[in-house]
Amino acid sequence: MVYLLSSVLKITKRDRLYKRGDQIALLYQHNNLLVANVSTPTIAERCSVSRGTVTPAINKFDEYGAAIRITEGNDPGENNIYILGFSDRDGRYHDGRKEYYFVDSIPIKNGERMPENIRREIVQRYSEVMFIPATRCWIELFGEPEGAQ
Repeated sequence: MVYLLSSVLKITKRDRLYKRGDQIALLYQHNNLLVANVSTPTIAERCSVSRGTVTPAINKFDEYGAAIRITEGNDPGENNIYILGFSDRDGRYHDGRKEYYFVDSIPIKNGERMPENIRREIVQRYSEVMFIPATRCWIELFGEPEGAQ
């Protein structure tokens, strides 16, 4: 999980390093999603473990909603995209905090899975232009905004 979190891409324009750089940039810039685009072999190599260790871990992160895996493409360089959280770059949700990772959400901290309705909405709508998670998603995952009553 630490490697995935450290691999979050905060790019606002295409990066040739990533085959899906345009999509990644749009997901961050317009949809305020924190994503990582990394392959299982790369994770295994960087963490000095086998792919056989990485795959079950990724499956568990996906099952709980700590990292929502979006599988697309079969060509080399078209790795899975992992949605790891929301960005609050304009400061509308909490003052001072800009990144909200699912691993820090209330359900996951309590040993529960991300609510299926929220997960389904993210998976179905993440690529829509200007997808912005509904306020109820924020509240259910991270609690009421500071100062809200």
